[in-house]
Amino acid sequence: MKKESILNYENLLLFVLLLTISALVYLPRVNQIGYTNDDWYLMYSAHAYGPQSFVDIYSIDRPARSLVMIPAYTLFGDNPLYYNLSAYLFRLISALSLLWLLQMLWPRARSATFMVALLFLIYPGFLSQANGIDYQSQMVSLAAAILSIALGVKASMVQNTAWKFFLFLASVLLGWLYLGLVEYFIGLEIMRFGSFYLLAYHEQTSWKGRIFTSVRRWLPSSIIPMGFLLWRVFFFQSERGATDIGSQFDQFKEIPLATGAQWMLGLVTDSLDIMFLAWGVPFSEMIGYISRLRDLFIGGACVVMITLLVVWGMRRLNSAEKMDTSEPHDWRMEALWFGMVLVIAGVLPVILVNRGVDFSRTSRYALAGSVGSALILVSILYFIPSQFVRWSLTTLLLTIAVFTHHANSIRLANNTASLRSFWWQVSWRVPQLKPGTTLIANYPLASIEEDYFVWGPASLIYYPEARSAEKINVEISAAVLNKYSILKIISDATPNFVNRRMIRSTIDYQNVLVLTQPSQESCVQVINGNAPLLSQFEDNGVMVISPHSNISNILLDEESHIPPEIVFGPEPPHNWCYYFEKADLARQRGDWDQVLGFGDEVLKKRLAPSDPIEWIPFLQAYAQAEDVDALQDINRLMKKADPFVRQQVCQSLHSTQGLSVSVVKSTDDFFCSE
Repeated sequence: MKKESILNYENLLLFVLLLTISALVYLPRVNQIGYTNDDWYLMYSAHAYGPQSFVDIYSIDRPARSLVMIPAYTLFGDNPLYYNLSAYLFRLISALSLLWLLQMLWPRARSATFMVALLFLIYPGFLSQANGIDYQSQMVSLAAAILSIALGVKASMVQNTAWKFFLFLASVLLGWLYLGLVEYFIGLEIMRFGSFYLLAYHEQTSWKGRIFTSVRRWLPSSIIPMGFLLWRVFFFQSERGATDIGSQFDQFKEIPLATGAQWMLGLVTDSLDIMFLAWGVPFSEMIGYISRLRDLFIGGACVVMITLLVVWGMRRLNSAEKMDTSEPHDWRMEALWFGMVLVIAGVLPVILVNRGVDFSRTSRYALAGSVGSALILVSILYFIPSQFVRWSLTTLLLTIAVFTHHANSIRLANNTASLRSFWWQVSWRVPQLKPGTTLIANYPLASIEEDYFVWGPASLIYYPEARSAEKINVEISAAVLNKYSILKIISDATPNFVNRRMIRSTIDYQNVLVLTQPSQESCVQVINGNAPLLSQFEDNGVMVISPHSNISNILLDEESHIPPEIVFGPEPPHNWCYYFEKADLARQRGDWDQVLGFGDEVLKKRLAPSDPIEWIPFLQAYAQAEDVDALQDINRLMKKADPFVRQQVCQSLHSTQGLSVSVVKSTDDFFCSE
């Protein structure tokens, strides 16, 4: 009875430690991170067409994901915070399940199994943890996979028939669930067989007996991968090439030697990435986002607190924590080999479909192998005889993981703040967009890799409700600013119909509207193709297509649309950019009195832009009003403007109709002289 109570206490202690440490790693900025990447088309579809839209979206490749996203959206709605908290919770469940599994495999190495679970939980090679909407399914899948394996192992150890059947049934259902959500996690089935083998290895002395016992225990669970593969290969037809097994192996059929060599090279390099480089490369890529002393201090404080918690927790464990080197089976060597096998098994399905681990773009492919990485590192640490060296290396690993995730959360929070500011400024400037408009956007921080990075937020603001009862149709489309789209625009290419995951849009290269924020200090600038005014910080691609920006796509007489706060945050303070956007809108309407009103307000408040091109609406209004004093005041504020900007100011004022001779002379003196 005493032993049982001690174990309960230890398990509670380990749970509290994992919960507290992971919260310090993942949650400090969780409320500052909003939609990103694929979240935009997912949440627009659910918001406009209801959660049942997930059935259509995932029907082409992973239909089981709708089983996760429909209840998630029903519970959480449009609020990104709840998805991020839910994703964190499932990540924690996966670590607790792993801890339970490892304790069944190596019951005497309790401190070591805790360290494996901890390093797996805070693994720095996976950088999409805070992308809780799109990666909700991955987190559920990972938790279901490891819990399924733990339940299967437990089922093989219990004697009660009813209890054994219940555990086995739960294991099978969770197994099918996780594979249905993320099929490339199938390499984790090697962990299932390996766990059965380790149990048999501890019980048997004959290699034949070990193999026979492990196969006999694993055989009932083989229904999980076999059943899934039977369905996937023979009954389900994937409409997406990236997840279609047959199409992915066509390359191997055509050039088997080259493809085989490419696979082998990818397997070796990606395995090394997952094992070791994940503890250095992401850190080096992310650490630059910690630019403020305050952020550095917070990260350092978290490292200190986590290290102290780990040291305290390890010392509180009972004597069973200590490694018993007199045992016939050394868990360290077993964990080392087991970890290597798991890393290879985890990345092999990814390699075979011609994908690879890239920490900056596809870190999700490292997730399945992260269990193996944690096993390898902890086994190596416990081979080190010096406790000082062991703890020094442990602290180094904790520091790398904490600062990597800390910096990554800063990056995502900054991107969220920048995107929200961008679209609030657009809402101030653009009352409504004409249906059929194709947007070209230039964000100052976040990259735009897909068109829905732009039409997603625009649609949530301007067309948030469904306009078709059956199909998901996008009223506003977008094109990514790249060489391909630039050539299409300048050549007046025909419209391109897009059907992505049953979401239909039409990219009209002859009807684009350019929205650009040239720098983080600039305001959002709507380009008028008839008379483009360009910032000195402007992107080259924007400069090329600026004459093609059709400003008539802005419906001036419509009621302004307010961005939903739950997605875009509260309305920002009315600083310079607010007055600039409103003045630029009034200029487009031809309401020069309103522009003058905004100009008087900014001069009174001593507001000034960081981007000098943003003075032009006010300059044109003061020129028409023959307010030479105001023109002179603005000229003084523009003394350091780039010659490129001053030339545009000069040309725009010269083109302004109805100016008196004296005003023309003043503008020449102020803005056109060298």
